[in-house]
Amino acid sequence: MLIGRRGETLSSLQYLVNTIVGRTGEDAPVYGIDIEGYRRRREQTLVDLAHEIAQEVRETGDVITLEPMPASERRIVHLALETEEGVRTESVGSGDRRQVEVLPAD
Repeated sequence: MLIGRRGETLSSLQYLVNTIVGRTGEDAPVYGIDIEGYRRRREQTLVDLAHEIAQEVRETGDVITLEPMPASERRIVHLALETEEGVRTESVGSGDRRQVEVLPAD
C-alpha cells in the first residue's frame, strides 16, 4: 500500500518528506525513501528491460517505445544503454507521459 502503483505513492511520500524538512538550495540534502528494497528492485528491473529491448532493436531494426515513466526511471534506462553498441535512446512526449524510445544507432 505504501509503495503504490509503480512506486507513485512512495515517490509522493518522498516529495512530502523533502518539502516538510525544508529542503532548499542546491547543496541541500535530498532524502530518499525506500520500502522493502522496492527502488533497488525497480532499478534492476529497468536495467534488465533496457538490455532486452536493446537486443530486440538490434535484431529487428525497429524503434521500441517504453511505457511512460518518471524522469528518475527514464534516466536509469538512458544510463543502462549509453554504452550499448548499436542502439541509442531518446525521451519523447511531455509531462508525466514522457517515454523512452530505443532506436537503432545511426
